[in-house]
Amino acid sequence: MKITRSFFLLTALLLTAKVYAMDSHKKFAALDHDKNGFVTLDEAGADSVLAMTFEKWDKDKNGRLSKEEYSEYHNEI
Repeated sequence: MKITRSFFLLTALLLTAKVYAMDSHKKFAALDHDKNGFVTLDEAGADSVLAMTFEKWDKDKNGRLSKEEYSEYHNEI
């Protein structure tokens, strides 16, 4: 159990570090796996901070972040 949890946390940290190393537009594009112009909560999972605060940044509460909503998040962190 501890090994599984540690592995999960390490993986999340490594993925988050990779995402934070990019600029806002590149980060958004990297998170938008299906390239539909939005980031869903599932897609946000690659950024642990965004995943934990997703509801805060989803201003219109439609379950996905637009480029504008993501830019607000990116500018605040």
